[in-house]
Amino acid sequence: VQTVLATVTATDADPGRNGLVTYRLSRVAPPAPGLFGLDSTSGQLSLANTLDYEMVTQYSITITASDSGSPALTSTALVSLNIVDVNDNSPLFGQQFHSVGISDAS
Repeated sequence: VQTVLATVTATDADPGRNGLVTYRLSRVAPPAPGLFGLDSTSGQLSLANTLDYEMVTQYSITITASDSGSPALTSTALVSLNIVDVNDNSPLFGQQFHSVGISDAS
């Protein structure tokens, strides 16, 4: 799928290596291993698979930005992803065959 959802950006005013920022997914709730990807240099958050509103209606994704100083300093951002339902399910009968009897005097 690889759909870009958002790009997060953090800045660091330190010069040189101390100002170099990288990103990582630090938490996804509810847990969804492999569903989201994050480019560590651009902060681009992407969807790696399909979503299903009937299974999960919202994800909370915490992204951590770290500088390259020693010690490294960090900051976090929260991305709230609300899934919008689409008409992707057909109506289903609970029983496919029905037998009805009727009197010929009706």
